Amino acid sequence: MFLVLCSPQDLSALWAHEHLRTQTGSDVQLVTSGVLAAALGWDHRLSPRETSLRIRLADKREIDSARIDAVLNRLVEAPIPHWSGSMEEDRLYVQQEMTAFYLSWLHGLPCPVFNPPTPQGLCGAWRQESEWAMLAGEAGLPTPAYEQSTRSRDDDPASTLRLRARGAAVYTAIVFQGTVTGLNLPRPLQRACCALAELCSTPLLGVEFTASANGALQFAGATPMPDLRLGGRGFLEILKRAFARAA
Repeated sequence: MFLVLCSPQDLSALWAHEHLRTQTGSDVQLVTSGVLAAALGWDHRLSPRETSLRIRLADKREIDSARIDAVLNRLVEAPIPHWSGSMEEDRLYVQQEMTAFYLSWLHGLPCPVFNPPTPQGLCGAWRQESEWAMLAGEAGLPTPAYEQSTRSRDDDPASTLRLRARGAAVYTAIVFQGTVTGLNLPRPLQRACCALAELCSTPLLGVEFTASANGALQFAGATPMPDLRLGGRGFLEILKRAFARAA
């Protein structure tokens, strides 16, 4: 069994699930964050030797970690709709506890997870622009000069988007397991994109570029939650092969 975990609004994950379901002939289950929030029972066990997970869903499906071959993980948060009417401090506490729980069971899955959870994000680390700029430079991507002052405030619009001009056109390449789709990049840029994914331990990564006046591409950011549709059929073929190898 294969899982696609995502929010109900994640159109590109729904797109990937539909193609996997119809083209692989495998059991590809879509489990949204809303379905997880309404689960009837959870059994998550930890021991020095192994971990296990069983989720009893309201639609009578059961998710058993022993039967999962691979996971496309697009979960951004642990949903807590039942606490929407509670006091803010209680809601924040429950959100933190549920996020820790989701981090634990996702990390404990004994199969390939694209992308694995981190303390900075359930589907891969969300990083500040400064972190992406540093990692991109290490990976060999052409990166514009980046400046940040201790006087800069995160809520000041002028202090954000330093890697690209506001309103600039952005082009996204999809990196998955050492292959780049979505943009026809020169070999050196492809290798640099793959190196960035390797450096940040994110096998499925969106790498963003802007174009200078002469058409040269410059790094403009990265995300663990790219629009998968930008990778087109090339990405779907790579994803199908990754799932087939995990079976």
